[in-house]
Amino acid sequence: MNLLVFVLLRLVMEGTFDWTIVLMPVVLVPLVMITLGVSWIFAALGVYLRDISQITGVLSTALLFISSAMIPVQQLPASYQALFRLNPLTFLIDQARAVALWGKMPDWIGLGVYSLGGLFLMYIGYGWFMATKKGFADVL
Repeated sequence: MNLLVFVLLRLVMEGTFDWTIVLMPVVLVPLVMITLGVSWIFAALGVYLRDISQITGVLSTALLFISSAMIPVQQLPASYQALFRLNPLTFLIDQARAVALWGKMPDWIGLGVYSLGGLFLMYIGYGWFMATKKGFADVL
């Protein structure tokens, strides 16, 4: 919905938008795969470790603030840029910004690497969830 609102606002304010916005779902696919894998892992862990819900909120907030969502990495001092680039969200946020705002093509190689990593994380997360679900009823 936010993407639709963005396109409408861009049409109203500038009278046009870049055609590369149609590539936004391609940029978001690796993020969805990574999120699904992490969700399966934390869902299974949450059954056995009840306090994990206290940690996930802090971790997700930290990931957001140590990413390029707040400030572009290039505007940071060089000593902080490495920390921001270690965050898995930074690359995807930069790619979304390039596609939606600047009308540039995404980094296909980077998206391919992230997609493979996301696929691996999905596989690991699903495997972990399926291996641990047998004990859910006993713990709950």
